[in-house]
Amino acid sequence: MIRGVVIAAVVGLAVVVFRACAPMTVASWSAVSAAEALVGDRGEVDAYIVEPNINVMPRCEVRLQMRENVTADELVEVLSGIDGTDTGSTCSIVSVRTEHPTSLEADDWSGVSDEGWALLADRMLRSEWVSIYRADEQSDAARDWKIVGVKLDGDTAQGAAGIREIISGGPLEPELGRTEWDVHWNPSRADPVPHEMGIISDVTPPIAVADMFDDLVPIIERISADTAAHQQDGVADIGDAVYNVQVWVNIAGDSTRVSIAMPVRDWGNDDMIEHEAEFLADSRAAGYAADLIAAVRGSALEVDAVTVIGSDYLVWGDARE
Repeated sequence: MIRGVVIAAVVGLAVVVFRACAPMTVASWSAVSAAEALVGDRGEVDAYIVEPNINVMPRCEVRLQMRENVTADELVEVLSGIDGTDTGSTCSIVSVRTEHPTSLEADDWSGVSDEGWALLADRMLRSEWVSIYRADEQSDAARDWKIVGVKLDGDTAQGAAGIREIISGGPLEPELGRTEWDVHWNPSRADPVPHEMGIISDVTPPIAVADMFDDLVPIIERISADTAAHQQDGVADIGDAVYNVQVWVNIAGDSTRVSIAMPVRDWGNDDMIEHEAEFLADSRAAGYAADLIAAVRGSALEVDAVTVIGSDYLVWGDARE
């Protein structure tokens, strides 16, 4: 069924007259009808319309919203059928959304095999939502698809589990070409402080990344408890607690690097310069840095470098480039 047609127009003529002869609105009628025939009872159809006017480019975008219990096979049927759906020369289907709310956006729906659509449908129906974008050849020659997954709730263990769900499964590249990934857990609220974990990758991330995050969870949880027990007092010393932990895995080509930001309460730049050797060797933060580095190095993920950054001046592990 049609969920709605949104019309955006610049005021200048009587609205009733303007809508009666609006070309994009007229074009949308047949486009929506064609999209409805494709979707059937598997979802609903929206249309967003901008009519031409002075300094206003016309637009007619058709968007598909799948029903809550749509199956993977049904979703593949819709995705694979978009390219053959005639929505006219001025309107086009631009996105497919599930109830998660995961979305897939594309200007071009051609050239993807049923196996490729099945891989994307599988990810669209997982409980952790993602946004999938097909690259425009004119705007991005470095990749064919981009997958963005953001988990905004849960504790550290749940964050690691959410990332695992998003990246699990076989690589997308054999069926879909080059991919780019931006997946992270970044809760807006956490107890006692917000930590963060994420992946930036130019290839489907190996599941070993999730395994490594799992290995880091108990250390980060220990840091959380320590942070709650040691309040800020304004005096920098070796016993100051870590405020939070931000772990990022960067995969580019054959290089895998892990960067861990670990700001410490009460440590200012002047303190770090004055006590650099002591803080690097004997501080509470140094002990945690050693634990984190050991966990990364001992995981199944093959890394080229791991760096823990306590401040602009204190760095454990491999030197920053």
